[in-house]
Amino acid sequence: MSDDINYNTRISGSNVWSIKTKAFLHDPPHKIPVIWMLNKNHGEVSSELMKILALGTEIPKTIHEADQIASSASRVVLKKLKEPKIGRNIKETKKVRFIDPFTLNECDFEVSDPEKLDREVKQRIKECAGLTDDMRMRFLLLWRVLPELLLEDGIRIFDFPADTRVPNHSLHSHLSQCSAIASALPSPAFLLFTAGTYQGIQGFIQTTRKTSDLWGASYILSYLTW
Repeated sequence: MSDDINYNTRISGSNVWSIKTKAFLHDPPHKIPVIWMLNKNHGEVSSELMKILALGTEIPKTIHEADQIASSASRVVLKKLKEPKIGRNIKETKKVRFIDPFTLNECDFEVSDPEKLDREVKQRIKECAGLTDDMRMRFLLLWRVLPELLLEDGIRIFDFPADTRVPNHSLHSHLSQCSAIASALPSPAFLLFTAGTYQGIQGFIQTTRKTSDLWGASYILSYLTW
């Protein structure tokens, strides 16, 4: 049975968290090493991860659309970029380049043992799945805790770019965007908000006069961000 959803009906209930989790894993967290160092099909690796979480392996059209929206929000399409050349360089050097979008500083980080990396990612996801059967909690563990668990293994998952041709945003960021958009279809909306004046976020929080106001200001920012 297909797990696709009706485009005219907004998803709800427990299905929301299944869709969000699938969207978050439609690319494996270590996609770049999977493709260019292990020579594996990243879609098949994603299916393996979904099986660990007892999810169906079929990707709904909703997630494909969310992937396109999230990609277009973060990437500039340039026809002359040559993916094969970049891929060969990654294979030869075992290094992946990431460009900080704020400072434009370039950072090359090495993946010395991609096979071990693959095993550790799958093991950490199994650990997250073993903590709870609740899909909402499983999604939160993958989104928030998995990067920290992998960091303990020396894997800086935030350094993996979503696209080697435009390596200025992380795959984790892209997967988070895709997950958020997938659960908002068929009518996603983006909210742009500012808090405070030139003082910025800290200024907005510090202008509170009571402890309850301080808590409320922090809660508002957390809620809007989430």
